[in-house]
Amino acid sequence: GDGGDSCIAESDPFSPESYASRVATYRPSTYFAKPSALSPLVCARFGWINQGRDLLVCSHCRAAVCVSFHPTLTAKSVSRLVRHYRNMLASSHKEFCPFRSDAERWLKDEKRVNGIGRRSTETVGGSDFWVPPYLIPASSEFTLLENAAQGRRQSVRNFVGEAALSLGRHVESAGMSGKALVVSLPDEVKYVVAKEGFGGGQVTAEALSNQFFSAMGNNWPMEGDCLLMEGEVIKKPDQICSLLAAFGWRPPRDKVVRSDRGIVVECATCQACAVVLQKENMAEVSGGDEASKTVAQETSGQEPPKKRQRVTKTSSGIILKRDIDLIKSHRPFCPYVSGFETIEEGTTDADDKDAGWKIVVLALLQKEITENGSSDKRLPSKSEQIFRSV
Repeated sequence: GDGGDSCIAESDPFSPESYASRVATYRPSTYFAKPSALSPLVCARFGWINQGRDLLVCSHCRAAVCVSFHPTLTAKSVSRLVRHYRNMLASSHKEFCPFRSDAERWLKDEKRVNGIGRRSTETVGGSDFWVPPYLIPASSEFTLLENAAQGRRQSVRNFVGEAALSLGRHVESAGMSGKALVVSLPDEVKYVVAKEGFGGGQVTAEALSNQFFSAMGNNWPMEGDCLLMEGEVIKKPDQICSLLAAFGWRPPRDKVVRSDRGIVVECATCQACAVVLQKENMAEVSGGDEASKTVAQETSGQEPPKKRQRVTKTSSGIILKRDIDLIKSHRPFCPYVSGFETIEEGTTDADDKDAGWKIVVLALLQKEITENGSSDKRLPSKSEQIFRSV
């Protein structure tokens, strides 16, 4: 089909910026309840934007595909339909479209590349992939997750440390520096951290923040409360920033998005937004499970319950949750929540042992131990030639 004249202007359709712009078109009200193998992250990678309920349109050639699943389908039927739609993500592009050959390379030969699988049959330097290899060049966040899965702990600490510094600047620019920002630690995080033997049996958000900050800041040159980074004097970020950064939260891309009751943060992977409250505003939040709903649920256009938790409306008109949940505030397809799934017949969504937050958290907590005593493993420089089509 043809999606009409509307498209995204892309100087480089394969750039991370273009990819992020395509992901931003997917709304919970128009593209929801899809298998992970057809998530917005996958569809956007191969040029597709969301322009209506279940409707995908190529941002370049304007070809159109409708992706829809009847709720009564069996798991086996869903699996077969997923394969059919993934094939369409490649074959529906027009002949001149730059996404066509790229998508065919990754999606039409599922035996060579295990699609969106936890472990691809494609290898680089003898290493299997946790993140589907075609996603890695699309965002540095995917590189972070792959490094964490492969045990490249120093690379993880460096990346999350930079993210924490960026959040620190964001907190300072919002006038919240030095004010008490509160983040609750989900029970499942406490369980995982305690099970691995960290925290001495009592795991709190403050203790975990301190441990992350210590792991990331071992090599940071300090002068009082400031960091000396490449000749620049930077105020040491609040330690809560290290906790937010470990769970994928970053400063929002849209700098206009603000809240007067805390700081607005965004997942750079699924583009969910949430508010980290000041302690003085916590009393206004009615808790329980309501406080852990995702932003996607609130903006899905569904009929709201009669008793609603109060929300924050930002300066750009976006309605956000008042209280962030480190995990559940991500959108359901986010790898920080759901990891990645295989597309083999009969498989279901990835279980929580493969959740991205877990592999990043454990990479930050575990000590550097390798068989040969070296401090880290690196992704081979030639890997970019394998990830991206020529």
